[in-house]
Amino acid sequence: MKSRLFLLLLAGCASTAATREETVAIPGTGLRLEMVYVPGTATVRPFWISKREVTWGEFDRFYQSPEEQRVDGLTRPSSGKNYLQLSGLPAESMDEGLPVTNLRFHSAISYCEWLSRKTGLIFRLPTEREWEASPGRGRIWEYCFEAERPPDFGPVLRGEGRRTIPPEWDEADPNRPVSTWWFRTGHSQGFRVVRVPGSSAPPSIVEISGLKGEERTVRTGRSIALYARVTGEVRNVGDRAVEELMLKVYYLDPAGKPHFEDVTSNLTRRATFNLCAPALRNSAHSGTQPLAPGERRAFAVDLPLSFDADADVQAQAFGASVVHLRLAGD
Repeated sequence: MKSRLFLLLLAGCASTAATREETVAIPGTGLRLEMVYVPGTATVRPFWISKREVTWGEFDRFYQSPEEQRVDGLTRPSSGKNYLQLSGLPAESMDEGLPVTNLRFHSAISYCEWLSRKTGLIFRLPTEREWEASPGRGRIWEYCFEAERPPDFGPVLRGEGRRTIPPEWDEADPNRPVSTWWFRTGHSQGFRVVRVPGSSAPPSIVEISGLKGEERTVRTGRSIALYARVTGEVRNVGDRAVEELMLKVYYLDPAGKPHFEDVTSNLTRRATFNLCAPALRNSAHSGTQPLAPGERRAFAVDLPLSFDADADVQAQAFGASVVHLRLAGD
C-alpha cells in the first residue's frame, strides 16, 4: 500500500510503551508531521495525534499550490496573509514555524482532507474526548471536530478551557456574508490533527439516501449567518459494524456534479460544503455509536449557504460522499 511508503516510524516503541512516536512524510513537500500514539481509555479507542499544532509553513504549502488545484479537486482557502496583515496581525506572527491562526473551521477540515490525499492515510480533527486524552497542551486554541450542539454549526475550541466562536469575531469581518476561511480578529485559533488507524473498508458498504435541504438563518449577537440544513439517511449494507463514518455533504451543480465552493465574482471560493459523522466511536455526542449491519440512521448537517446563480448551482439539490469509514475491530 502506497501510504506505508510515506509513513516513517522513527521511534516505534520508545523508552516506555506510552511514548510511541512516528513521523509522517508529506510527499512532494519536504514536510514531515510528528505524531504521538495515545493508547486510549475505556471510552476512547487508540489514535495518533500530532505533537504540535499545524504551522504557517505547513498550511502555506496546502493553500499555495495552484499546480495541484487544477488536478486534485480540493477546495482551498483564499489567500490570508495579506488580508490578516491589513487587519493588524504582525508579519512576525505568521512565521513559518509558528502555529497557524485566524482559521475558520472549513480551513482546518480542508487541510485534513489535503493531508489525507497527499499521504494515503486518514487525518481529521480530534474529537473532544481525543483532545482531552492527548498528552500536553498546545500554545493556542485548537479546533475539535464536533459542533457544540450538532447539527447546528457551532465549532468548539479547546485550550485553557472550552469555548465556541465569539460573536465579535464574526462582527469584525467587513464582508457580508463573512468569510468561510479566515477570521479578521481572534489571532489564537488553530488545530492539531488526528490520524485514524484502519479506515480501509470500501465506501460501498454504506448507502446514502433521502437528501434534502432547507434554508435557515442563525443570529448571534449582531451577526447573521445563512445555512442550508441538509438531512438524509445512511444504511450499513455490510456484515460488520461501522465504528466511524465521515460524510462530505455539498450542493450539486446543474450537471449533477459536486459544487464545493461558490464561483461568482464577488464571493469566489466561498465554501459550500460541510462534514458530518453519523458514526464516531470516540465522540461523546449521542447518536454517534457504531452503525450495526443493516441499521439505518438519520443525519443532519448545516452547509454555508450558496450565493451562486442558477447557472452554477442547484439551490435544492444536494450530494454526499464517504470521506472515510472504519469498521469495528480494525
